[in-house]
Amino acid sequence: RAFTDMGLRGGTNYRYTLGVVLSDRSEIRSQTVTATVPARMLALEQNHPNPFNPMTTIGFTIPGRSRATLAIYDVGGKRVRTLVDQIIEEGRQEQAWDGTDASGNPVGSGIYFYRLTNGDRALVKKMVLVK
Repeated sequence: RAFTDMGLRGGTNYRYTLGVVLSDRSEIRSQTVTATVPARMLALEQNHPNPFNPMTTIGFTIPGRSRATLAIYDVGGKRVRTLVDQIIEEGRQEQAWDGTDASGNPVGSGIYFYRLTNGDRALVKKMVLVK
């Protein structure tokens, strides 16, 4: 018998237990095993919730320990705030944004872009702040 989990994310640990239901409806369970899926590529997830007010969370995956920058931009391309600019460990990370600029002032409703940069690669996604 084989099992293939098609919904895996890089940089995440998973736990599996095999259960067998017998004809008398009793169940036998295996020991739980842990599997770690290595982060293989740079990934930027859609923020959630989206649209948001006043908080949103941005998930991303870094393929190896390295410098990463996650910044928020307005529709004119002006950097509103930098959420991350440091050496990050390999794997999946999450960063919250509270809808404020670099000075801590609330930004207005509208479309914003968030950009993840790692080495020579950059990924961008769009989000909407509704007040």
